[in-house]
Amino acid sequence: HGQNQGDITDVITIGSTTTNGYAVFALAYHDTQTVTIGSVTFDGVLMTLIESHSSGVNHVAIWGVAIAGKTPGTYNFVVDVTNNRFRAVTWGGVVYNGVNQTASVGSAAHANGSGTAPTVNVSSATTELVIGVLYSDDAGTITVGDEQTERWTQIEPPFEGGCFSDETGSSTTTHSYTKGTSGSWVISAIPIKPTSTATATPTPTATATSTFAP
Repeated sequence: HGQNQGDITDVITIGSTTTNGYAVFALAYHDTQTVTIGSVTFDGVLMTLIESHSSGVNHVAIWGVAIAGKTPGTYNFVVDVTNNRFRAVTWGGVVYNGVNQTASVGSAAHANGSGTAPTVNVSSATTELVIGVLYSDDAGTITVGDEQTERWTQIEPPFEGGCFSDETGSSTTTHSYTKGTSGSWVISAIPIKPTSTATATPTPTATATSTFAP
């Protein structure tokens, strides 16, 4: 996380070879300087923007890329900023196993508002995993909703905080957070789809870095 942040390099360690791996990177940021994101990459491979939502100067965005069988090692997520800087930004990367390599994601949902209870409903399925990111326009605590697993949370006082989590899908999945301080928020969530032969929900890959703590 950072203030007046330019390019970002985030390191993640994969502890075992991925099986139908899928890398995800999310940003939650406050933008009063009209920042331009040129690209986001994982291990030098261009990631696809799979969801984003904005309300005024408050933004969230999620990128993804299929990585098949990535061998154990240390890899970089890199955000290339081509114009200006983030006023305040939080970020993190996660790698999942068991994800469909060609049709990796479903339909996203997003919302924005003010208060202490950000929430959005996502159309999904019990075989899918819903991932989501929150932007919080204050420096208060952030707690993930019931049945959600926090993957990273960062607070950048006094400006903002961000949090990323995932949960098993259902026909209508409620993705929510609780903010310790009332204020503006932006939230996005999207389901990731399992391989066609998989019977289990996609699961995160173990890593030794703070960007993802299983």
